[in-house]
Amino acid sequence: MITREEAIQLLQRVGGECAKIWHRGPAAATSGMLAWVLTNLKLFGSLAERQVRVTEVATESLMLLLRSEPIRALFLEERGYERLIPMLGARNTQLLYDALFCLWILSLQRGSTTLDLENAGATTAVARVVRIGMPLKLLRVGLACLVNIAKNPQCTDS
Repeated sequence: MITREEAIQLLQRVGGECAKIWHRGPAAATSGMLAWVLTNLKLFGSLAERQVRVTEVATESLMLLLRSEPIRALFLEERGYERLIPMLGARNTQLLYDALFCLWILSLQRGSTTLDLENAGATTAVARVVRIGMPLKLLRVGLACLVNIAKNPQCTDS
């Protein structure tokens, strides 16, 4: 469990990084935040307790950032979804939900996004989570993601 002091230090560090780029404007701040999220998603799997907590915060932040069309476009351009797929093997139910939710948001995109998700192995990974019979909230968002991917006529491999 993270202590109160560690949480305060973490928030100060994150806030400090965001404050450095905020003066350049909201667009720079949000792209800076996305860069921070992508960096910490890449570190998923680290055994350091602090990094586990930072990854959880990064995934929760991504859920909010993906509401914005320009941020979604940047995330897709950076192929950030490839960093979410390994998280579908996590044992932490909330982290699993957050990663699935982000993939579901991306699966709502029209065009080649769903094909990109399928080619990256998201369909197989999401189906594995659904088959395991996880809690209902994971089952719902996982099935919704698979339905959205299946609606794309180009997605035929999975």
